[in-house]
Amino acid sequence: MGPPSPQETLVERLRSLTRDFDPPGAYWVWDVANRFVCENYCPDHIGAAVASAGVSGLWCDDPTLEPPHEDGGYKAACVDCSIACATCGKTLAYTLSDFGALEELNHFMEAEGPLSPEQAYELLAAVEAVEDLTAHEATRLLELANAPLRCEAPDA
Repeated sequence: MGPPSPQETLVERLRSLTRDFDPPGAYWVWDVANRFVCENYCPDHIGAAVASAGVSGLWCDDPTLEPPHEDGGYKAACVDCSIACATCGKTLAYTLSDFGALEELNHFMEAEGPLSPEQAYELLAAVEAVEDLTAHEATRLLELANAPLRCEAPDA
């Protein structure tokens, strides 16, 4: 067994950068009358979104229909872009579709470092969604990932 490939090295580096970053699962409002509301929420904000859906006219007053309620709470699968809470902007757990992975990789190929933990998570999601990066792509993205990690300012 030889040395790890550039892509394997990149994945290992990104996993180390995201070791302490654990985004929550995505929630959304399930509304029988309107199918579902196409916004994602974190666990802290789904309750208010459900309550708002119940009073904002998003569902009809037909007593045979169940009222809006929360759904989800898990990693969203095969999305086309990164997802965040519609209320607070917190990154939520997801995997990317092929299209989404290519879009994110194109973005990061042009990006400048350093990465924030959220950006490292976004890049890891893209790299894990593709079978094979070219050696050039993996090397370029590894350079980006090897820049010192940018820490986000704490909330005031």
